Amino acid sequence: MQHAIENPRVGGSIPSLATIFKQPLIFMSHPGRTRVSSLKTPAFIGKVCHTVNRKVDVMATMNISLPNAMKQWVEQQAQSGRYSNSSDYMRDLIRRDQDKAVKIANMQTLVTEGIESGPGTRTMDMLRVTAQKQSLTK
Repeated sequence: MQHAIENPRVGGSIPSLATIFKQPLIFMSHPGRTRVSSLKTPAFIGKVCHTVNRKVDVMATMNISLPNAMKQWVEQQAQSGRYSNSSDYMRDLIRRDQDKAVKIANMQTLVTEGIESGPGTRTMDMLRVTAQKQSLTK
């Protein structure tokens, strides 16, 4: 029995479902979902996706309405070979948006800390010199 699945996107291997559930599993494919049954207890868990943090996510289904031009764009991105299908492209867009939201929240935290720290005592020229020195050391 295979205990890990090689995954080049992760840069290594990820545990198989059998390893995670600690029992042998039987996989049966159905349109739109995967049936995963242990030898002890059958169960539907939906679409399955291995993630980078080495856990198994059950995939949910969501229908969205798009104008034809956007639908064609999504399909072109999937057909380009960079994405395996339209859902993969949409997941990538959502991941990027989540990353962007985290960066914005972090920046907002820094701005708030700066405002709450009160007025500074250095001139703009002093700040520029300090910033230039810091950029040279990095």
